[in-house]
Amino acid sequence: FPYTTLFRSLIYIADGLLGVFALLMTVVGYVAATFNPNDYKSLIVKLVQEKKQRTLDLEGDIKLTFWPKLGADLGKLKLSEHNSAREFASMNSAKVSLALLPLLKKELVVDTVYIDGLNITAIRHKDGTTNFDDLMSKDEEESQQIKFDIDGVKVTNTEVRFVDEMQDAVYMVKEFNLKTGHVALARPFDVETTFKLSAQKPNVNTKFDISGNFMADVENKHYVAKKLDASINGAVASLNNANITLTGDVDAKPENMELLVDGLKFALKGDQAGAKLALNLSAPKLTVQKDVVTGKQAEISFSQEKGSDKINANLALADVKGSPQAVQSSGVKGELSATQGARHIEGKFSSPFTGNIEKLIFDLPKLAGNLNITDPALPKGAMRGAFNLNLHSDLKQEKVNTDLAIDDIVTGKQIGRAHV
Repeated sequence: FPYTTLFRSLIYIADGLLGVFALLMTVVGYVAATFNPNDYKSLIVKLVQEKKQRTLDLEGDIKLTFWPKLGADLGKLKLSEHNSAREFASMNSAKVSLALLPLLKKELVVDTVYIDGLNITAIRHKDGTTNFDDLMSKDEEESQQIKFDIDGVKVTNTEVRFVDEMQDAVYMVKEFNLKTGHVALARPFDVETTFKLSAQKPNVNTKFDISGNFMADVENKHYVAKKLDASINGAVASLNNANITLTGDVDAKPENMELLVDGLKFALKGDQAGAKLALNLSAPKLTVQKDVVTGKQAEISFSQEKGSDKINANLALADVKGSPQAVQSSGVKGELSATQGARHIEGKFSSPFTGNIEKLIFDLPKLAGNLNITDPALPKGAMRGAFNLNLHSDLKQEKVNTDLAIDDIVTGKQIGRAHV
């Protein structure tokens, strides 16, 4: 699925950035500890060569500041591929300041990080390995005195080129800018970021704007996004002039099957094959815990317009309750209307709803509704029909079973039946 590949590639790009960032912290930590940076440039280069088998080129003088904060400016630098002279990353400027009080206790606590003009070429080879695997590996001799407790990070004018040889695709992140609040492991921090993303498989040419308060506790598999405000504008696959927005709060512990959603809203607009599409989803409140599932009414609306042809559909899932093993709702209700040339269709439908969130099995045991069709091609120019649909879906097994029957209300005869 193209979107899965796209987001997986974004994760690989983020991993590459983290690898370079971790190496940068090691170099700056060493520089700040020695206090005679330019006398030790050759030693720093040698250290990177010995530890990572990469060539580090520090083009200018390393500058230190001592007041009001201890800091280091590495200037321009280049980093080679692993065991190769080919360039992996370059940077116009990297500045880091350190908190002074922890330094008195022989602890290095990063205060603020500034990165400008970072340029990375990341590659995932056909065998699944990457050209930054070594940067993500932990050093067995890594000092326990370096704490990743950062007051803020500012990244400007960064560009990442990710070559995915497994998918025969190339992804480009340009004009990447990032500003964060206080960053510490397993603690929430504010983020503002903008960047442009382009690709050919699938076709992507978009601008991202994301802000919010985030936490990623990888050790405990706990992920939080509060005051999330994200937008995507541009072309995504077959969707042109797309405007996609996502707002709300999400708190997830996937391994424990725990999910808290509050005020989540998703909206999509765009053009596809000459048609204007719009999709809106709102989930005011949803709580999935170990033994309890509760949720307020969620709504979805969809519209498509191409010339005089129109389709409109609205779906509402009433309050849900139960447990992750047995969730149910008083009902799903919806209505639709469609116009195609001289044909017009209107209908309403409803059904009970049950599901098993742990096994990802969901059922609409009796989706019943009515259809009113007007069409000059019909014998009397119109028809009233009723339909009954039984739907069973098993998302883990990627199976969907349906049983559909359509009856003519006027004659009482069955028009058609289908089982899939």
